[in-house]
Amino acid sequence: MIEFTKPQGGMALWLRFKKEFPVSQVINKASSMGLQLLGSSYSRGKELKHNGIRFGFASVNESDIDFAVEVLKKISLK
Repeated sequence: MIEFTKPQGGMALWLRFKKEFPVSQVINKASSMGLQLLGSSYSRGKELKHNGIRFGFASVNESDIDFAVEVLKKISLK
């Protein structure tokens, strides 16, 4: 469902969703499961050039990250 490259540093990962998982649908499903994915998508054209989100982890605790990963795993199984 998700691809990412291990960063050299920083406080976030860029998660790229496979085309079968449009980011807008992932965000909606996650929200219905209690996970709010906040952020913005930027594109000059009508279509997004990417299908992903910035997954920041600097201001959350480990249990919040675990919850987010579990929700994303459940979405990928549906």
